[in-house]
Amino acid sequence: MSFRWLFARLAVQNLSRRRGRAFLMALAVAVGGGAVFAAVVVRQGLAESARLGLARMGADVLVVPRDATTNITAALLTVEPSTQTLPASVVDTLAQLPGVVDVAPQRYHTLTAGAGGHDSEDLIAFDPTHDFTIIPWLTDRLDRPLAVGDVLIGARRAERVGSEINLFGRSFTVYGKLALTGVGPFERSLFASFQTFATVAQAARQTTSRAILDAETDKYSGVLVQLAAGTSVEQFRFAAARLPDIKIVPANALSMSVRRGLATILSAAVVLTMLILLSTALMVAAMYSGLLVERRRELGLFLAIGLRPRDLERMILAEAALTTGCGGVAGVLLGVAALLAFRRSLGYYFERLQVPFVLPTLGSVAVAAMVAILLAGIVGACGALIPARRVARGEPYDLVRGEA
Repeated sequence: MSFRWLFARLAVQNLSRRRGRAFLMALAVAVGGGAVFAAVVVRQGLAESARLGLARMGADVLVVPRDATTNITAALLTVEPSTQTLPASVVDTLAQLPGVVDVAPQRYHTLTAGAGGHDSEDLIAFDPTHDFTIIPWLTDRLDRPLAVGDVLIGARRAERVGSEINLFGRSFTVYGKLALTGVGPFERSLFASFQTFATVAQAARQTTSRAILDAETDKYSGVLVQLAAGTSVEQFRFAAARLPDIKIVPANALSMSVRRGLATILSAAVVLTMLILLSTALMVAAMYSGLLVERRRELGLFLAIGLRPRDLERMILAEAALTTGCGGVAGVLLGVAALLAFRRSLGYYFERLQVPFVLPTLGSVAVAAMVAILLAGIVGACGALIPARRVARGEPYDLVRGEA
């Protein structure tokens, strides 16, 4: 253990004797490390913000019964009223088709007058665990998970979040309110989970002489489908051709192109980050090649007095890792400053477009900071590996004479 501490002390002493050079190397690594840290955090924020914005554009494909009529603009958000239904088996089959990311079944019902003392209104049942078109529109919600007995309301309804709404003599809690969707009928609709929908149906049976609602939750008015980035509607249509009595309604081609283009851009950001790390490692290798040439007499003396080549190599790598690790810490501080400026500029622009810029949580940022510092140290050690190995394998006599 004492030998290891001595080993670390030698690395620190060697750096302290060349403070200017160590500072410049740490500063160079700080710029690269800060760029990597900021890029990772911003990418996470952009991915989450873009996911929210693109989710509001609706599904890629809507699957409905063959005889159902649809409005393509409205269908991007939910299904539409229809007496035709799809069995639950269709949902399971669609989920297993190649290129399908997620499926969201829905059931659309029009409540007759008298449900809550008002005119007829629409109730749309959905599955919160698989939904990707309704919940992204929530702008105000209770600070708890969605529970049985909770309903969501359209933007133009008068109820407030947390209030009670009466349906067939039973009270339901307004869990959240949607933003303006631009689809008229949905601005005054009610949205509920299938479990809550079954409760509404039960209340309807108890208060009326006939079943106003069909509480069968294993039948759906339609299924919203989200496709993978490389899957086209034609490929999905071909894969789903064996399903009988269905109609496939594709979404707007522009929204699909935007989603896929953004996925490509985010993937390219990962490649760019790796290139930054590679360029930093090459820079460290170039700097250490010149640095070790100047220190060849000193390193030759280390070998001459009995230091093993492996230990000499480790000492050089420790110096490089320590220098670049300190640069990584400085880079994280620079990255935090860049994030604050980025949040005020691009974040404000996102808010003007009514797309909130969502920064990762503090825990995620802390993990990204630690990873950035660790990567900086690893990159420094990797960059100095080849120059250190070449020097450590040299002859002490030649190194002391300056011939290496």
